Amino acid sequence: MAEQQAISESTQSTSDQVRSVWLARWPSLCKTAPCWPGHLWCGRLGENEQVAFGLPVVDAASLAAWCEVHLGSPAAGELFRDGHLACVIGTRLADGREVVVKVRPAAPRTAACTEVQCRLFESGYPCPQPLAGPASLDGYEATAESYVSGEVMLPDSGRAAQPFAAALAQLVDLAP
Repeated sequence: MAEQQAISESTQSTSDQVRSVWLARWPSLCKTAPCWPGHLWCGRLGENEQVAFGLPVVDAASLAAWCEVHLGSPAAGELFRDGHLACVIGTRLADGREVVVKVRPAAPRTAACTEVQCRLFESGYPCPQPLAGPASLDGYEATAESYVSGEVMLPDSGRAAQPFAAALAQLVDLAP
């Protein structure tokens, strides 16, 4: 118990040191636009520059127009809306298809990720089929993929590694 407390205090101390160094350097990294209340936008920080501090706001009319242009049918109803780093919208199109539209800040890696997902889908890997994008939507970048409803891709494993290892092995075997 004492050893765990010492590790915890050591970790906390290291964390405090890192936080102090970061906060001391913060003003030199900031530019002009707010990234959260009371702070300024961070300078270029590698991959982190692609991380949004807030989800893109997508209204129904913009979504419907994007779907009509890129999927051939306007969005007719929303199934769900969620997200962490991207705004993820499940939608039913006017022609009856159900799709998922993901809206995020534009990044060069999005096209590559979509291409890899497309090739994995075509090889038989159990993932949603990419349908459209990346393409511009209200100043962001959007992609669309088939909606896979209610399926559990991996069984409840109770934190066991086997189902995840099997899925990874399948992915590696099918990867182009």
